Amino acid sequence: RCILSQQLANTIHASLLEHVRRKKPAIIDRSVKESFLQVLIGSAVPSALVELGFLTNQEEARLINNTQYKKLLALGICDGIEKYIAIHRQQL
Repeated sequence: RCILSQQLANTIHASLLEHVRRKKPAIIDRSVKESFLQVLIGSAVPSALVELGFLTNQEEARLINNTQYKKLLALGICDGIEKYIAIHRQQL
């Protein structure tokens, strides 16, 4: 499941960047990090933890509090999951 989870994370990440950069081209790409997180250990299905910004960063906090930006993030995550499922349907 680790490889599938990494592929899920990469697909979501790419989709998020694609959607967000349409409105905010200069957004920072912090890339995908691999880690064994307690909240994901033991998952029977591919899983990923998505961090969308840092509230301690004023600009990111402002964006995260914007309804349109939150919708853009949600759309990016949703599209990433849909793309992942379309690619890996046979393995799920």
